[in-house]
Amino acid sequence: MTLALVGYASYAVGWSLLDIILWSTLEVWANLATMVAAALLVPAAVLVRARIPGGLPLAFAALVGVQAISLHNSMHIHGEIWVLGESLRGAFGAGMMALAVIGQQREAAGEAGAEDRR
Repeated sequence: MTLALVGYASYAVGWSLLDIILWSTLEVWANLATMVAAALLVPAAVLVRARIPGGLPLAFAALVGVQAISLHNSMHIHGEIWVLGESLRGAFGAGMMALAVIGQQREAAGEAGAEDRR
């Protein structure tokens, strides 16, 4: 789960950098906003992995931010919102969040079970 969040953040930042340097299809602010939202995913991934309170909401907020900027970028690049691509991106984000929640619940249940055995 942590690697998926970091990989997704790396993809978003890399794509935005390539757009700024090579293609210039979007405004610079849109690329910078994507990079900032994606950069929040890296510390959020660490916080989710360490089960620090607030890590999961931070990861969720960063994923929603990347998705929102992606919708904006899709409209500018293609002239319309590519529903399938954005739906897949949203489903990927929702899947990552679901895995994080399930993982935290299982770890919490495992710790509770370990305390009962003591």
